[in-house]
Formats: sequence, structure tokens, C-alpha cells
Amino acid sequence: MAAASQLREPFETSAMFGDVIARAASYSPARVAETAIELLELRPDHAALELGCGSGRLLAQVTARVQRGFAAGIDPSPLMVRHARLRNRRWIERGLLDVAVGASDDLSRWPDRRFDRVYGMHVVYFWEAPERDLAEVRRVLAPGGRLLLGFCPAEQAGPSIGPDPARCSLAAAEEWLARAGFSAIEGRCDFDAERPLAWLRASR
Repeated sequence: MAAASQLREPFETSAMFGDVIARAASYSPARVAETAIELLELRPDHAALELGCGSGRLLAQVTARVQRGFAAGIDPSPLMVRHARLRNRRWIERGLLDVAVGASDDLSRWPDRRFDRVYGMHVVYFWEAPERDLAEVRRVLAPGGRLLLGFCPAEQAGPSIGPDPARCSLAAAEEWLARAGFSAIEGRCDFDAERPLAWLRASR
């Protein structure tokens, strides 16, 4: 994982994007969604934001659970946003969902304390300055709100694989959250067909 102060070159970010997409696709979408929903502990009146929503598959399931509240998703890829909007058009038409192009280091689209839940799958690898992304996430979370992150853990990569920017150290991510002012930080690693997936949950 690159240091927080080290900015990735555009080519490196673009190349890593393909690696991240391929790796994310290797996990069972049903199992990932089931675990995310379980850890989020959503209520019907919650407002929830997905960072890096991709094609909106998980976002659709979250929106279905907050129909007295609100859901939103952002992704830096206009193509993914188009897919997510198409997949979730019925929720958008009902005013229950907002999907936009964006990244977690700038959530100015929403006011302070707008969301009860913020979550993101495989987004931490792209954080050039984690403190900036987490400051924005904490700003839009309501007091007592919850952040959930899912990612490939560097600890499970093995010494033969070598450095892999599309993985993140669970210990490092826990430290980021603690320094950003989050509390009740909980980390764990699950396995899906022997592929490790780390989960990190914290409260504002």
C-alpha cells in the first residue's frame, strides 16, 4: 500500500483499477452483500451512502432496506454511474436514491451529518491521502453513525506475491480510522473460497 502522502500517477491508478475490478469480481456478490448488510445493521429510516458504488448491485439491496430513509452512491467512473442509474432507476424515480460521479475525498454534495451509514467496497486502495477521505466521511456521518469498509487484506498476500497496491493492511486502515477520530473500531477477515476479504467497521 502506498504511503498516504504519496500520490499515484494517473497510469498507475488506471492500471490498478483493472486489477481491483477483476479481484472484486472474484468474490461471490451474494456473500459480500449478505455480510455488508449484516454489518451495516440498516433500519428503514436510515440514510446510507456507498463510496465507489460501481454498477450499483449492492446499492440496490441497501436502498431496498431504507425505503423510509434515503440512499446515495458515488463512483469516479461515469460509465459505472450510468450502469448504477440504469439498474436502480425505479429507486431514483421514487426519489429514494441519488447516484452521482464523485470520490470520497470530496463529499460536498451533501451537508454535515447527512448519513447514518457510509460504506465502501475496495475503495481504500485509491485513497492518496486517507486522512482527507476519512475527514469527509466523518463530516457527513451523523453522531453514532457507522462506517463500513471491505477490502483485500495485505496481511494475507503472502511473501511470494510481493507488493500489491490493490491490497491494504488491516492494521494500517485501523490506524487511519483511529487518527481520524472514529471509535468502536472493529476489524475481521473472512474467506470466500480461500480468498481473504477484510471488513473494518467503526462509529463516528
